Amino acid sequence: MAPQLRPGNWRLPPKAPGLYDLPYPVREDALTATLDSDGEELSVTVDGLVPFPDEQLLRQFDRQQSPASMTAEQRRQLTLYNLIDNLVGVFDELRWAAEQDAERADDWFTTPRPVLAPLPWQEVRNMLQAPGEELRMDLIGKIAGSFDTVLFKLAAAPHKVLHRQRQRQHLSRVQQLDAACLSWLTRQPGISAAQKAGARQEILAVTRTEGYDTMENRVLKDMLRRCRHAARLSLHQNRAHADKSRYRMVQRFDQRCGTALQSPVFAGIHNLAGVPQPNYVLQHDTAYREMWHWYLRLVKRETATLDAWRWQHRLWADVVRLIVCSCLSGAAAQSPAQQYLWLRESATAGNWIESMDWPGPVLIDDGAAVVEAFCPATMPKGDYFGLPLADWATASGADLLLLVSNVNGAPRRCVFVWAIHCPRQSPDDGALAELARLAESALARIGAPVATGGLVVANDCFTVAESAVSQAGTGEVQALRVSGQPDQWLDAVDQAITWT
Repeated sequence: MAPQLRPGNWRLPPKAPGLYDLPYPVREDALTATLDSDGEELSVTVDGLVPFPDEQLLRQFDRQQSPASMTAEQRRQLTLYNLIDNLVGVFDELRWAAEQDAERADDWFTTPRPVLAPLPWQEVRNMLQAPGEELRMDLIGKIAGSFDTVLFKLAAAPHKVLHRQRQRQHLSRVQQLDAACLSWLTRQPGISAAQKAGARQEILAVTRTEGYDTMENRVLKDMLRRCRHAARLSLHQNRAHADKSRYRMVQRFDQRCGTALQSPVFAGIHNLAGVPQPNYVLQHDTAYREMWHWYLRLVKRETATLDAWRWQHRLWADVVRLIVCSCLSGAAAQSPAQQYLWLRESATAGNWIESMDWPGPVLIDDGAAVVEAFCPATMPKGDYFGLPLADWATASGADLLLLVSNVNGAPRRCVFVWAIHCPRQSPDDGALAELARLAESALARIGAPVATGGLVVANDCFTVAESAVSQAGTGEVQALRVSGQPDQWLDAVDQAITWT
């Protein structure tokens, strides 16, 4: 997959270097990319990367094998896989909420569903806040809570059909002959049927046997396997909340899926090879149709995690924009109009958020200041109140700019936000301090005519099951290290960022 020019680079001079996002390799531990600019090639090599877990490693994870039996590299693979899946789950939940809101408002006006779905920023903030007494209802939680009864009824009594096949039968048990059987019979020596049956008195006849190896049951078997994988992921990601009732619900669901798969019925059902076209039963039988709906959602989630692996930085950058803009929405005293987060049905080159309606302008500080948020794709084409925001974003590599102005429009302060993805190891306090220092150097090189501030948000995939928050930096830039769990994202950013 080719490197992607970062949005917002269209104001660069013709031969000026741009900012590129390099796709993360899936199976390799090194990345080599070649950039071509006006006939000049630049080769970039990055090694020491973490490859995507292979099928064998994921099966070990599904069997809950002890981490001690895995190598350090395998543990890193699974840890990073957990982080990516958890972040994808955040956007999956937000998109689900947006679809539910649209259906309740009878605003789902096209078929198939629109690529974009709006969700009010205040609702986004409410969903990102700490869940309190219960865990968030992720996809496997929805399946375990609303579809478990139907799923296990299907698993206990799957749809069966009569299979017609030709085999030798005793003359006394023959019920049907077809053209192939009659052709075989005429070639046998003898005149009567008894003579042609030979010493064993058997002839080729059509028999009917009950069987479960149908397309809908193959999907059912694959559904149980995928449910178990998703349940194991959820249990691993939320293992710090094992006392919650939803955690125990998913745990029971995982156990029941394992028990169902051990049934002799599923031993005779072939495995699926890819996602099939739905047959009549999957489209029209009530129970199987509902199962098909949830099955497609599980497949889509796993595909989204694999796609997100290639664009890990862009995924984390979207998460950081989500956090900061949710904090801005919470700090707002007033907004001139309802603001929406527009969510894609699936990520496009790693981006889940459509950059068309960022929160702003919003009034803060009791109405004394106005804040507007700009991501690289929505930077003004020209100077904005005399400020070259697009040039600043390109020169600094910032993933989000927050412009704070007086109510009369005079700029007062510009806050730069960087999203730092750390897939190899957790950044310690020294690394956080170094990130803050580098950000301060970047702001100094820009030489903005207004006051500037900065916020660096780095992730820590090695504490994905916890809510670890660490902060470093002095002066105008603060650096945060947060886990992959959103429980304390908003509180950490609220405390670190200064709007005015």
